[in-house]
Amino acid sequence: MPYANGPAHIGHLRTYIPADLFVRSLRKQGKDTTFVCGSDAHGTPIVINAEELGITPTELVQKYHDHFDETFKSLNIIFDKFGNTESDTNHKRTTEIVNTLIVNGYVFSQSIELAYCPTCDRFLPGRYVEGVCPDCGAVARGDECDQGCGKHLEPLCKICRSKAE
Repeated sequence: MPYANGPAHIGHLRTYIPADLFVRSLRKQGKDTTFVCGSDAHGTPIVINAEELGITPTELVQKYHDHFDETFKSLNIIFDKFGNTESDTNHKRTTEIVNTLIVNGYVFSQSIELAYCPTCDRFLPGRYVEGVCPDCGAVARGDECDQGCGKHLEPLCKICRSKAE
């Protein structure tokens, strides 16, 4: 599902054009086929991009959901259903799945440590923690230099640039 935090790019085409070809081939073979897709409306990148643009996450999701729908149609990639993860249907089905997992013991409470920015008064998911590794100079997100030397880092808040706890 395309992530509704920015415009379509070539990476999307390498996924949806082959899928469209596959669906068309199934239909030519007389197979009963339903082609479903939608926008992924959840996640930290959506919140970050919305904050940078001064709009709500819901407004950003709608903007890019419409953009993807128009882009796919302009490429003659036609889905039988193009929804998004904010739909009532998705919420109800997800709740059913999670409740079944809970009942069967696969979901449980657990305490974890997260970076916290006292200046912004918020916990910081990995994408809100960013900086430059003092050892190798690589750009790093989260609490480790994953693009460079792999060392553990003291997190900085991406929003206000102050040291996180």
